[in-house]
Amino acid sequence: HLLRLNPAQATTHFNLAIVYRETKQPGAALKAINKALLLDTANGLFYQFRAALYNDLGQPNNATKDLAQAAAIEALPER
Repeated sequence: HLLRLNPAQATTHFNLAIVYRETKQPGAALKAINKALLLDTANGLFYQFRAALYNDLGQPNNATKDLAQAAAIEALPER
């Protein structure tokens, strides 16, 4: 229901990704977190979550890249 109300809300997609991961639906979780990242590329938490998801999926190289991206974002000065 929330996505129908506001499909451009990155946080809604992130929350959906969490639900999918918790319910053992990694493909749907990856799709949702990717949408969140399309809408907000400057959110380090989204990259951290996707790194954990990639780790769940046995993709450590992708996880490492996302953790590096999250660290780079966190190192930026406040906007």
